Amino acid sequence: MINVVGHNCKSLDLSFNELSSLGALRDFVDLQQLVLDNNCLRNIRSLPPLPNVTTLSLNNNKIIDVESALEHIARCCPKLGYLSLLGNPGYPAAPTSAAWDEADYERFRLYVIHTLPACLRFLDSRAVTPEERLRARERGHLSRTVRPSANKTFSCRSKAEEFDEIYFRVHYTPLPTQTRDAGDLRSTFGKCHYRYSGKHSEGNRYILNSDL
Repeated sequence: MINVVGHNCKSLDLSFNELSSLGALRDFVDLQQLVLDNNCLRNIRSLPPLPNVTTLSLNNNKIIDVESALEHIARCCPKLGYLSLLGNPGYPAAPTSAAWDEADYERFRLYVIHTLPACLRFLDSRAVTPEERLRARERGHLSRTVRPSANKTFSCRSKAEEFDEIYFRVHYTPLPTQTRDAGDLRSTFGKCHYRYSGKHSEGNRYILNSDL
């Protein structure tokens, strides 16, 4: 890549390239703006030190462990002023995930501001306000948000068991499954037990109409 764009490249847009690794960026030491939207990045551990990058966009990738990604960004991009992570499954931005609400996003902004260098001026589509910076300094380290697990627990039932249950629901009937001829009569005997359970007296149950 360095032979195509040159060592002195200041701005690089690699969106929509299905990237899963960033090791090829190691030679771009003069890079200032890096756009990596809509790729296949599950993590950014391969991101090399980019000491001059001030703008980094990672929208619409597949990053789940956003906290580790933020710590790595803080180490590799000490001059970062703009960052966007919208559209990643581990990022609690309300517009892009049904798993979180706006309060989760606002709280996590404080964690991001706390983790990244103090030169951060824009996060996603909004400027970092002095109030946010103050709150991040006070409790940003407590503002983590539980991310979705990469190892979800599913039902252990087999497909055959699920099919049997569905079949039972559709075909079950309380009626006998065999038919008999009209002359084949059978009787069933049993005892019927009655036990009253209530608040009122049972005395009237033994009074006949002739007694009234």
